[in-house]
Amino acid sequence: MPEFLTTIKEGVYEYDDKILRFIKKSMKQVPYLAQIVNYTDQEKDSDKKQCIHEIIYSLDTQRKSKDEILQKIGDNADDLFFLQSGIIEVFTKFEGKEFVIERLFRGSIINYRTFFTAEKGVCEMRFAEASVLKALHKDKFEKICEAYPKTLGKNFNSYKLSIVKAQKAIPLDYIMVLPPAVQTKIQSQTILKIADSAEFQLKLRNEKTSFELSEGRKMSFEEEMKFAETFVSMKEVKAHVEKSIYLENILKNETIRQIIKLREK
Repeated sequence: MPEFLTTIKEGVYEYDDKILRFIKKSMKQVPYLAQIVNYTDQEKDSDKKQCIHEIIYSLDTQRKSKDEILQKIGDNADDLFFLQSGIIEVFTKFEGKEFVIERLFRGSIINYRTFFTAEKGVCEMRFAEASVLKALHKDKFEKICEAYPKTLGKNFNSYKLSIVKAQKAIPLDYIMVLPPAVQTKIQSQTILKIADSAEFQLKLRNEKTSFELSEGRKMSFEEEMKFAETFVSMKEVKAHVEKSIYLENILKNETIRQIIKLREK
């Protein structure tokens, strides 16, 4: 029987449809799961692969309706969630008014830190449209850690220790993934911001003039972006975007901490 279950789990993992590709990609974003997802060809028969089989096999599918609540203030975070489809709104209320803090889209991950701590939810979450989640309960996850102490348990305990040592509550516990169209827009705006120098503006004007004379029309925004990309490396753009998101998250978390203090007064 154990061999039969192992065969089923391996078959589920190797069946590379859209859902499983989504799960693998999502797991790569979680600090304590990323290392075991990226196993090499030489490690095909290692504990890493078997551990991932167990995690994927342990995921539950949850279907939610529009306006259904995922988390209320004071709720325990017992599950790690992967948003397979739909939109989740993260919101809070202060002085009788509701404030939407974030909208989470496909690929976003919820409770990847607080589901192993004693912290309770300080914000509310609801579904802005019909959605589908993949959920991993903390009890199942702990059993997998015990079964694979070197492969997963060590990574997980190390990460957990770093969070405990920080001694700072993290109210907004999610990894946000933006839709491709939004990512492209942010990337374009970032390129223009980085390239916004007197030298670039002069060269862009000259390029536009040359383009209009040769093509008999004005450059499109996409063509301007392509020209701008010759001045800015994508590595620099990525670093700039990541830093902006990081600083924005710090600001949002600190804002929620202050709201919590005011509530408790």
